[in-house]
Amino acid sequence: MPITPLTDLDQRGWMVQPQLTWDQKLPDGPDAVQLIPGVVGPEWMRAEGPFRTLPQSAGEAGGADLDVQVALEARFDRDRGCYLLRSLTVEAPDGSEVTGVLLREIAPLRIMRWVLPRTFQVEQDKLSVWVSAFIAPEVAAQATDPRPEAALEDAATVYRLAEVVREPPAKAVADALGLQTRTATNWIVRARKQGLLE
Repeated sequence: MPITPLTDLDQRGWMVQPQLTWDQKLPDGPDAVQLIPGVVGPEWMRAEGPFRTLPQSAGEAGGADLDVQVALEARFDRDRGCYLLRSLTVEAPDGSEVTGVLLREIAPLRIMRWVLPRTFQVEQDKLSVWVSAFIAPEVAAQATDPRPEAALEDAATVYRLAEVVREPPAKAVADALGLQTRTATNWIVRARKQGLLE
């Protein structure tokens, strides 16, 4: 079975609604949103799973010692052009309670930023290894790209997707393209001058 962003969710014990397959096209209609040209996402998304299975990037401390179930719902706000976290549920195991300290450790926006890109449907011409590194790093590690280096178009696509999930765009570009933050900022300026970030 090929590794896809959704198999990573499944292996970590996370369930996402609407239930999609990675190669399935979202239907045109109220459940599909064109996030940027060539990338479609769900209008709403609900995800739930064990916090302890999240990767380090999605949880403050990786979640290894937090045995709680987390459920969240996000909805795309067309006026703002990004997803908004609409609900969060935290369920502690029997004999434990949900405390303020626990809630601060959960960082729900990080979880949303980790789950959402895995639900996106990306046209082949937009799906470079560098864009894959933003959407699902575990898939990008196995991907190949005929181009030896990232292009400004990759930086622009990652930047715009980061805005959609409310992740700091310059950091997302730096991480996905393997650049220093200052270099990523320079790429963003160049992409903007070429009209790729209008």
